[in-house]
Amino acid sequence: GQRTTIGYSFQPTTDEAGNTVYRVVSGPSGEKIFRACRALVVTIAQADLSVIVDDIAFGQGQVERWREELRDFDVLWVGVIADLATLM
Repeated sequence: GQRTTIGYSFQPTTDEAGNTVYRVVSGPSGEKIFRACRALVVTIAQADLSVIVDDIAFGQGQVERWREELRDFDVLWVGVIADLATLM
């Protein structure tokens, strides 16, 4: 089977053009780190402090969890999406 990790790992896959790309996969400790980070940001916001979060979401599920956690706050969401050629 595939190798797993308790934190984060990069698993190779192929995109629609046949290029090898890597998908980030979270293990149990990686998920705990992500939950703790969200809790910290919520705590800062609850203290009526402004906070900037620079995060890379590994899938729509992580975006939705951020939205749920921050639903009671005024949030400016900024998303950057680019194809591989632009990033290179």
